[in-house]
Amino acid sequence: MSILENLRTETREIHNQLDQLPFMSKLLSGEGTVDDYVKYLQLFGAIHGGVESALFPALNERLDKYKKNSRILAIQKDLSYYDKQLSDFKLPQMTITEEGAPGAIYVLEGSRLGGHYIAKQLKEKYEIPDEALHFLKEQPMYSWKEVRSDIEDSKKEQQQAILSTAKKTFRFFEQCITLLRDRNEKDQAK
Repeated sequence: MSILENLRTETREIHNQLDQLPFMSKLLSGEGTVDDYVKYLQLFGAIHGGVESALFPALNERLDKYKKNSRILAIQKDLSYYDKQLSDFKLPQMTITEEGAPGAIYVLEGSRLGGHYIAKQLKEKYEIPDEALHFLKEQPMYSWKEVRSDIEDSKKEQQQAILSTAKKTFRFFEQCITLLRDRNEKDQAK
């Protein structure tokens, strides 16, 4: 089995759990509002910032190019359309090793692809203009095909670290979404 097949198989359950969290399922089902989208941008700005700050120092020369796929600027552009800024959302620290870095890249780039689906639904339902959809629609410097190829080119002895880091990154996403949900519920109770 290839490393990509292993990644899909080994992360399927946590990926599905993430998609079933109320905040995400609402957006993925097309029931999300523009306000939900803005919260999504603020949350994913924090998540991508947390993952990228751990990932970028761990990138070796072969994978250093993925620093150009940073999503933070795109998120800031979208938030500025709504006169909002990145959240001051405090996240747990994440660490990523050089050996496991392709696993985090897999999750970040897969997240971006999933975001295209959300963007299409929001655009159709609320007629959101393209200038508010940079995060979900901008094409990265490096395509999903290149990401897959770089993962497949990883050394065989890295496979366990890549799988472990992909799972850890999915859990980080889940933890952050849960923290946001809890914070919002606390704010609403006030």
